[in-house]
Amino acid sequence: MGEASGPALGARFTGTNSNGSKKWSSDCVVTACEPGKRFSFDVKVKGFKVAGWTYEFELLESGCRVVETWNDHRGRLVSLLGPLATGVKDREARNRETMAHTLEQLAATAEIP
Repeated sequence: MGEASGPALGARFTGTNSNGSKKWSSDCVVTACEPGKRFSFDVKVKGFKVAGWTYEFELLESGCRVVETWNDHRGRLVSLLGPLATGVKDREARNRETMAHTLEQLAATAEIP
């Protein structure tokens, strides 16, 4: 898969993830790219649909609101085998945790001292 040189509709990139000692990569394709408004991508692992991720941005007087959304695209087989490969038994709970962390890190990085 060719790596993307920047965000663009249809661009492809490799996602990397880890959970403890378990590490895996995923094939991602950008499905929406509206600078300052929305960025979305779909995720596959070994050709199987896994998820869709969206980041929506809203400019406010006091800064910016970012909303992160995860949509589960896993079929039955991936849902059953996923915990063996990733060590994550409750994907929804784990994603809520990691999404909160992502948004905290984004806010910390974006805030002006």
